[in-house]
Amino acid sequence: MIAERTERVMMFSREKTEASGPVLVGLAIDVSASMRTSIANETDGDLSRLDSLRGAIRDVARQARSTFGPGDAGPGAILNVFAYAFGLTHLPVAVCDFLSLSKAASRFHLAGETPAQHAATRDPHAAIGDIAQEHGRAGWREWVARHLTADEAHQLLANLRQYPALASRLKDILPEVSAGEADLVDRVSRDKGAQAVGTNLVKGLFSKSRRGESLSVGFDAVRLAFRRSEIEKAGRLVRALASAPLDQVLAEERELFELLRTEVGRTLVDEMARLGDTTVAMSDVPSLLNVSDDGVMSVEDFIYGRTPMCEALQLVAERFQRESTRAQAPARSILFLVSDGESTDGNPSGALKRIRSMGVTVVCCYVTNSDVLEPRRLLSSAAPDWDLGARSMFSAASRVEARGEFVKTLKAHGWHVPNRARYFVQLNHSTLLSEFLTAVLPRPDPGG
Repeated sequence: MIAERTERVMMFSREKTEASGPVLVGLAIDVSASMRTSIANETDGDLSRLDSLRGAIRDVARQARSTFGPGDAGPGAILNVFAYAFGLTHLPVAVCDFLSLSKAASRFHLAGETPAQHAATRDPHAAIGDIAQEHGRAGWREWVARHLTADEAHQLLANLRQYPALASRLKDILPEVSAGEADLVDRVSRDKGAQAVGTNLVKGLFSKSRRGESLSVGFDAVRLAFRRSEIEKAGRLVRALASAPLDQVLAEERELFELLRTEVGRTLVDEMARLGDTTVAMSDVPSLLNVSDDGVMSVEDFIYGRTPMCEALQLVAERFQRESTRAQAPARSILFLVSDGESTDGNPSGALKRIRSMGVTVVCCYVTNSDVLEPRRLLSSAAPDWDLGARSMFSAASRVEARGEFVKTLKAHGWHVPNRARYFVQLNHSTLLSEFLTAVLPRPDPGG
């Protein structure tokens, strides 16, 4: 039923369009903590606001593909899309090109390899030692050879090779240690524990015979007392990495997960800088949104932060400006702003004014738990009992063209659209969101 309704809206929009060239769609997606909340949907399970938005975009994109076929982004495409996410966390940036982020994140998906896939390595201990030396931790070669079985070494090698970002973090995960220090820690832990440190200290400081040598041993013991905990903790992490596939290890070792996430975040930002702007045909969006979450790290691990809407809209305005200077400017530009309206970095009205001044239609999808709108109804004025977020999003939305195809399309499917209504819809039901997004996008006739 939903698919049939969406397809009818899509076909109606194609037949009744005023556009005469490619349409540029910008998405500004709030991925702050508020997007975790579940919303109404037609499945039995929970569906977060962010998942609902993804699903709605996929619905529109798949209909575009089935109706018009695939196409590359550019003047020949019917709908070109770019997207910004704001509310990122655990990254050096809080706002980024979301499609570039999805592209960059895809390289970090792990297929879940097993130690058997690295069994061809005859000496895994030596291979691990080479990796440790490459990353400035050669002293751990002896520790690995002494403490890990062949099976454990194969598993550790699989994890290190499978996820290069892990190997690059060895300097942060493992303290620098010589083979001699590792041996001393082993003997202290195995034989006499803390008592051995104390005994060596006394001998080193107060022995009258061979005083120089004893002092050396004593100071080694003092230094070792401070480092013992650090080295043993690192050893436990190495053992954990050698015990199971990386996704299982990170589920248990939070500290290791945080270290790895920091490295992945830096690498993601570097890769996004290399990729630059990502603009794609609408029909190709699902492939970017379908980045698997089955690996050890995904886009989900870098979202649900604060709400820097001002910064996001400033970047969106600059992006529309850049897109307008390309070989062929779009015939029409639309911005979908998805948020709870509660900006944490100031008032975004200035950036919104700049965006609208470029002829961009601003469509606001309001994120909330309460019902501020009746289903399939647009409004021409804000209700007096709305909170600041709702009012902010409503005022940000452009006015609906009274005789535009959007109005005809929605009315044909039971929507109430009064005069001077705004492009303002509540994000509280996945079906209605898909229907609204499909209707609001004009479909140029590719043969026209």
